[in-house]
Amino acid sequence: MARKPKLQVEICPNQHCRQFRTNFKLTEERVGKMLGGRMMMSELEELNKAGDAAKKIVIGVDGIEGIETFSLTSYELQVVKAPLFDWEEIEPQIIALVRMVGQELLNEEVEHIEKPIWEFQKWGVNADGTPRRLGMFEDVLNED
Repeated sequence: MARKPKLQVEICPNQHCRQFRTNFKLTEERVGKMLGGRMMMSELEELNKAGDAAKKIVIGVDGIEGIETFSLTSYELQVVKAPLFDWEEIEPQIIALVRMVGQELLNEEVEHIEKPIWEFQKWGVNADGTPRRLGMFEDVLNED
């Protein structure tokens, strides 16, 4: 039985970074990392070798205002936005782009999963009772 194509957004510890993960292959090679707003020559060469889906994603992401850098790998698009832009402006454009390219690639609608991956990580409580995500080693150090 074939898997239903899915897209899930992961919120990274760096508030300016998001990872858009899929269960279908976006590209064979790592392409599209931008440095200082321009693609390096080696990255342009990789993009030229990439398939149509990867090219559409890279060109689409490159056209979204507020994106500083991005990297496209087999099952993930990682995006770093400029600090003065909001994810509310950028994220819907990226989701729509990946879903559109996935639908063209697979001839099937891509489901956007709302539940972020990071919800499954361990959570602690601040002194005021509000929840907070534990640091990488904090849960181990706090065990007595």
